Amino acid sequence: MKRSFFQKHSLILVVYGLVMILMLIGTFNSERFLTLRNLTNVFRQAAYLGTAALGEMLVILTAGIDLSIGSLVKLCVLVSASSWTAIQTMFGLPYY
Repeated sequence: MKRSFFQKHSLILVVYGLVMILMLIGTFNSERFLTLRNLTNVFRQAAYLGTAALGEMLVILTAGIDLSIGSLVKLCVLVSASSWTAIQTMFGLPYY
C-alpha cells in the first residue's frame, strides 16, 4: 500500500513544526530575535561549525582512518574562502 507524504515524512514535519513554534516564541519574547543583525550573527557563528562539518564529511566519504580534522578543515576553509571571494568579485559585493 502506498503511504502518503505525511506518513513518510512525519518525523521531519514534527521537527520543522517545533522549530517554527520556537521561532514564534522567540519572536514574541524579544523584538530583536528575527532582525537582520541577529540572523547575520547566527549565520556567521554557524559558518565555523559548518566548515568543521564539511571536513568531517570528507573524511567519512573517503573512508579515511585518520579522524583528525585539521588538514581537512584547512582545505574546506581554503575552498570556501576562494569561492566566496570569486562570488563577491563576480557580483561586486564588498569584502567583510
